Amino acid sequence: MKLYVIGIDGATYRIIRPLVEAGKLPNIARMLHEGCSGRLASTVPPLSPVAWTTITTGATPAVHGIIDFLGYNKTTGKNYLFDSTHRQVDPVWTLAGKVGKRSCVVNVPLTYPVDELNGFMISGLGTPPTNEGLAYPLEEFKKMKHSIGGYHVDIDIQENQKYEKVAVLFRKVMEKRQKCFDFLLDKEPWDLFFFVFTNTDRAQHVYWREHDAENSPFADVIAECYQEADRAVGKAMAKAEAEGGVVMIVSDHGFGPLKNRFSLSSWLHSKGMLTPNSIMERDNPLKGVIKKHVPTRLKKFLIRTVFKSRQKFSGSSAELIRWIDWEKTKIYSHKKLIPYIFLSMMRHLPIQHNVQRS
Repeated sequence: MKLYVIGIDGATYRIIRPLVEAGKLPNIARMLHEGCSGRLASTVPPLSPVAWTTITTGATPAVHGIIDFLGYNKTTGKNYLFDSTHRQVDPVWTLAGKVGKRSCVVNVPLTYPVDELNGFMISGLGTPPTNEGLAYPLEEFKKMKHSIGGYHVDIDIQENQKYEKVAVLFRKVMEKRQKCFDFLLDKEPWDLFFFVFTNTDRAQHVYWREHDAENSPFADVIAECYQEADRAVGKAMAKAEAEGGVVMIVSDHGFGPLKNRFSLSSWLHSKGMLTPNSIMERDNPLKGVIKKHVPTRLKKFLIRTVFKSRQKFSGSSAELIRWIDWEKTKIYSHKKLIPYIFLSMMRHLPIQHNVQRS
């Protein structure tokens, strides 16, 4: 029996059910009606590399070893990016290969560097910009890329914050992803076909507030991403019916609005458990504004009472780590959306603030 797995990153019934009711996701609607479905708990923590590795291995994070985007080497004091080499449990395509089954695996997060599996593979989230080692066999990837007119692993939303540009990029990636899906689905009768669509997650990060908003030119971007996945589900269902197989739709976590924020780092600082260093003071733009525009008499008072008593830890994980005085810190957190708390064990280690691949 063939198995077709369609991954929809960040899938949520908050979006799916209204689109199904509007008739915009006919294939997913059929899956919901004829198959089994439900709300499932994600991993702890509910992060893409963690959850997708659990999906592909069937193991918990404590067993498969992927617990975050970033890891920390206690010996060197350096951060590193988790990748597939840190996975401690064989994924399903490796197990399938051991019994002679052929697999096609595309765009699954944290599969870089790719496995030399019995079949074909293109890595997903976590692939470096150089794209070296993103596919196996590489020659087959080059043939596919030439045939469909190029391939995009992902888009860098950080560098393309303007809504107009991001929407254009989303649609370009969707077009290439669909061509890739069609090309590979028909290439051979795979025993396992595992294909993940990540545009849903990326679009929701950018356009959640725009979704269904009146008079917004971006109101349909999220829906378009789900419709992209729905078309793939329909093609997989047709293939499964023709060749005798099963179709599964899976996701790593849900999605929803961000209504309020609580800065755990700022709270730890207010309780005397986390101490910022002088680098944070230099980096904070508020201090520069005060120095430039506030009269001299008020300047020192504001810096002393406002700036120092209300430190804001609102940067990236790398910036937050860079801003901590490790000699005076007992507990810290460098996550903005996931409330991790870490015990500081690094007071006497040579801290390096750059992130490296191990």
